[in-house]
Amino acid sequence: MDDSQEFYSKRHVKRRVRPAPTLALIAVVLLASWMGYAGGGYFVGDWAPVAFILATLVLVVSVIGALRVVPSGWGVAAIGLFIAYMTWTFFSLLWSPNQGDAWVGAGQTLLYLLAFCAAMTLIAQGASRRWTLVASAVGPAVVAALTIPTLIPRLDEIFYNNRLFGTVGYYNGEAAFLLVPFWVSVYAAGSRRVSPIVRSVVLAGTVLGAELAVLAQSRGALVAMAVSLPVFFLFSGKRLRGLLALAPIVASLLITFPELNRVYLEFLNEGSPSAALDQVIPTMWLTAAGAGLYGLLWGFIDRQWRPPVSVVRLVGGIALAAVAVALIVGASTARDRVENPVGWAGQKWEAFKTNDRAGQEQSRYLSASGSGRYTLWRVAWDDFVSNPVLGVGTHNYEATYYQKRDRSYGYVQQPHMLPLEVLAERGVVGGLLFFGFLAVCLSAGLWRRFGNLGSEGKAQVGAIMAALAYWFVHSSAEWFWQMPAVTLPAVVYLAMLVAPWSRSEGVIIARWPLRLAGAAFAVGRSLS
Repeated sequence: MDDSQEFYSKRHVKRRVRPAPTLALIAVVLLASWMGYAGGGYFVGDWAPVAFILATLVLVVSVIGALRVVPSGWGVAAIGLFIAYMTWTFFSLLWSPNQGDAWVGAGQTLLYLLAFCAAMTLIAQGASRRWTLVASAVGPAVVAALTIPTLIPRLDEIFYNNRLFGTVGYYNGEAAFLLVPFWVSVYAAGSRRVSPIVRSVVLAGTVLGAELAVLAQSRGALVAMAVSLPVFFLFSGKRLRGLLALAPIVASLLITFPELNRVYLEFLNEGSPSAALDQVIPTMWLTAAGAGLYGLLWGFIDRQWRPPVSVVRLVGGIALAAVAVALIVGASTARDRVENPVGWAGQKWEAFKTNDRAGQEQSRYLSASGSGRYTLWRVAWDDFVSNPVLGVGTHNYEATYYQKRDRSYGYVQQPHMLPLEVLAERGVVGGLLFFGFLAVCLSAGLWRRFGNLGSEGKAQVGAIMAALAYWFVHSSAEWFWQMPAVTLPAVVYLAMLVAPWSRSEGVIIARWPLRLAGAAFAVGRSLS
């Protein structure tokens, strides 16, 4: 039995965890980590083998009959909408001027559908959510640990424009790859159900990943973290444990941020970034080791002593109130420093539109420059307005951008905003299907969170919701749909929300939706 998967119904049914489905699902999320070490999975040669592996996995479970059992209600609606969205994406080939790019986009959508189907089915068959979440956190942490020793030797390869390009090959993608599982890591590090050694490894790895992400100087990551923080504390239910797990990570970042930011400044001022890295890297290892030791000691204490429930609830409420007060005080302080908040917001918006880089001489995090995104978004909106029903075709934004832009901002293929990308390329129909799919998954998670889930299940839902909030907010200023290393874990998290929490929720249905996905994959492979 896996206590973290408890779903208390009137009969107190517990869900049985099986090792084989768990290992298979762990392998799925680790495929994303492998792609994170190999260019983010952006190129067809990187993600096509993963799609083949996932298709094989779906085929294997289909042969043994596992796919007959899927969640009722929410799961059926989610998989139906996702299949419809994938089918519509393939249909857009009919009106896509550049069919080569459209095939690539359709193939990536099929990749995510296969991952969603595999994850939902494996969980229904007994895969452990808890250990899958741990694996999704440890994978990027391992990549971070392997990357740090190469920062100085490969300085010219993995830094570009003063920022960490990393193994993903894109600064914002590198930050997102490391930070999407951040709140999942916080949950795992604070869970009594996770062994002290694993909690130690998770905390140490999270510190390394967060510190490495600072070198990417991603403002989108900063905004996404700010939005996802209250989501975690609002829905996790284990606020005290979340706060205790977050404390060593925040402390480590406070210690290392000045020196990490100095690396950016050394690049900017044509100084010696290698010297700055040489100074900060030992501190990164030491803070990670300190966080790991903290997690180990906390884990052993957890096994010996359990505070009264009333005390935990009281302190947890105080923790939530403290987060709310911190946000209010921060907003109030910012307001006091700005005499006219509305005028200040207008100035920042103008700076965003005109790509004003003021503030970057101290840190890129202080700049409001949009790096050309305003033009990218305007063109995408024009595409949607001119083709509201069908869109311009999957991955066919590039042609219209070079027709409608005011001036060139380099080689651009995506509008750098997931909602606009969906609407501009797939129209209202695609938008309804895609956002309907997201809405069903999130609604399922909230329904169960405030239903009969046990405390550990609620904590898992809260961590997943926060991770998805980070992914969606950051994706709303980026092109992460084309980076499976970033998006595939989010798809697995979505599947976790709609998959059953007990076997009593499973029903027998026909296998035609998954056969349709397999058939579409076969057609795509034969025609590409």
